[in-house]
Amino acid sequence: MMAEEISYAAMGHGANGIFWLLLIVLFFWLYYVFINRNNNSEHQTPLELIEKKYIEGKISHEEFKKISKQLKQDSQ
Repeated sequence: MMAEEISYAAMGHGANGIFWLLLIVLFFWLYYVFINRNNNSEHQTPLELIEKKYIEGKISHEEFKKISKQLKQDSQ
């Protein structure tokens, strides 16, 4: 009878440890997801940056066509 009580107690502590481990892993995973979501908006491709400058009026249409053509050639 005593051996059964000890084994159940050991299983309970193990499950408790697994629960906390999973909780910690979940916390770090959520942290990682939210950090990457915020950083992804800062990382743009060169073509996206040129499009943004063109839309804002910082470069002319001719410059935009020239640069975008060159970027598309470089990516091939």
